[in-house]
Amino acid sequence: MKKTLLFFMLAAACCGLMFSSCSKVTAVVAKATGISWSGMDMTVTVPVVTDTSAHPSIANGAFTYNLDSLIKSQTSNLLGLANIDTFEITSCTLTIQNPDANDNFANFEMANLSFSTNYNATALPPIAEIGNNPNTYATTLNVPVNIINLKSYVSPVGATTFSYAMGGKLRTSTTDSLTVNIHLGYYIHVTP
Repeated sequence: MKKTLLFFMLAAACCGLMFSSCSKVTAVVAKATGISWSGMDMTVTVPVVTDTSAHPSIANGAFTYNLDSLIKSQTSNLLGLANIDTFEITSCTLTIQNPDANDNFANFEMANLSFSTNYNATALPPIAEIGNNPNTYATTLNVPVNIINLKSYVSPVGATTFSYAMGGKLRTSTTDSLTVNIHLGYYIHVTP
């Protein structure tokens, strides 16, 4: 009877030590990690714009993505959505796919991009904006971004739908609709 009790206590101690060691190993392996992500490009259609007043939204785009799977793939399944402490947009490039001499970024005096998600529908002031865009023919526009921590816009479970509104003020009206590709770069920081 004493041997059985002693064996049981030894087995319980080993199990406790083993589970304690697993959590210590996970804590050591799961380190703070920064992830660069290029997101998913969106293509929007900017209709013919004949007036030169400022427009908060002249084209809209959205995509849905499960950031949890991205984070897990970058951290050997040790971290996920609950570990995000920073989510930022780091770059914004707009490219007109059907430009011509009369319809290109020279038409735009100012361009901007606003952001919201299905988790937080409160649209932020422009997250990317360029004023005084040069009056020269261009098919690509790199729009300076305002670095803002958008963590509160990421759904804590499942996929997040990212919604963008392209706005701007035209210098001269357009004569044809423009197909614009929106490419964004993101930075995600996760901690154990």
